[in-house]
Amino acid sequence: MRGNPKKDSHKVRSERGKRGTLVNPESKRRITINIMGEEYAIRGSSSPEHLQKVAEHVDSIMQQLSESNPHMSRHKIAVLASINLADELLRLKKDAGDEHEER
Repeated sequence: MRGNPKKDSHKVRSERGKRGTLVNPESKRRITINIMGEEYAIRGSSSPEHLQKVAEHVDSIMQQLSESNPHMSRHKIAVLASINLADELLRLKKDAGDEHEER
């Protein structure tokens, strides 16, 4: 990630919700989360509790990777966490019978 996380907050900017339905931008909630000791202001249409659970899941994966690879940069840890999450998602979709074309 570039810049100061407190300054350059990441915002979930999708204009489409589940199954492609349009989401009213005013209905998005803003919360502050903590990942690897850094605070991020995020916005999403899910409940604050759900967004917090998502953040805790990401933080847990990144913390595990950081502990296993103490000299690895945060950027590389974030990329590996993304790969792990994508793998987890694709396996769950496959198990649910909702597998999309692999590219």
